[in-house]
Amino acid sequence: MQGTLNIDINLIKRYAQNKQRKELFALAVWCHIQRVNATVFNFTVTRARKELRIGKKKAERLLGEAQVDPLFSFNSSQIRAGSFRDKTPKYTRKQRLYHSALVRTIKFDTDRQYSLKELYDLINEILTLFPITAKEEKDCLTQRGSSSNYYVQTSCDAKSRTLTLRKFSQNNGMSVSSSHRILNKLIAEGKIDKTPSSQFAVIGREHQEQIEISLHRAGMMNYTFEHNGLIYIVVPCSYSIASRSITDSFKHKIYGYHKDYTHGQDYESTIPQLCGF
Repeated sequence: MQGTLNIDINLIKRYAQNKQRKELFALAVWCHIQRVNATVFNFTVTRARKELRIGKKKAERLLGEAQVDPLFSFNSSQIRAGSFRDKTPKYTRKQRLYHSALVRTIKFDTDRQYSLKELYDLINEILTLFPITAKEEKDCLTQRGSSSNYYVQTSCDAKSRTLTLRKFSQNNGMSVSSSHRILNKLIAEGKIDKTPSSQFAVIGREHQEQIEISLHRAGMMNYTFEHNGLIYIVVPCSYSIASRSITDSFKHKIYGYHKDYTHGQDYESTIPQLCGF
């Protein structure tokens, strides 16, 4: 039997500082997969080792961190993961209150036992795919003003002009080599495409017209560097989503919108629909 789970992107980013924090969030995802109310009974170190397929020290560390983390609540041996919904109040132009979030919808098999490593890899995959999706679709919700709750569609840090390995590593909370390994894995699985980088030179600074034409063709504002009287323009590699289903899995979800007309189902729109694609 298949199930679906909507994970708030901003919530994932709050747990993306390091591996330990992402493993703790992976535990919360595991709780949501187990039951609809994300409550697991008789959750002990022994059960964590067996079902999450981890060692004793890591199981003890996860339980200790979960007991003091606000995302979890404990009652004896019962653990419950909090909701992934963003409860921050937002307002429309007509000052109508609503709640929404930019989420990633994942599908899982309810009859399968997922290990902590699989869920940890899933979180790294989401953190890697989101900047590429946001850069392609040019959609992200950012707050207008420091004291305003009015959100608009505009540019954000996720959609930088060039996505480099350093930016991926900063977004994932990992080293450059680990981010490169994740990108190669996604390319091998056919989830993203990569264009080769290129470099070419324009002879002499005095050929200003030729420099401007080359910059325009490369889609750049300035040249990269100058050496021995030559102007060098380096076009880095770019990444794109290979499957439309991956793009559609990132969506802006408005909770409780039009409940009277949709019989209680939450309204959701994909990033391309929001942008008019």
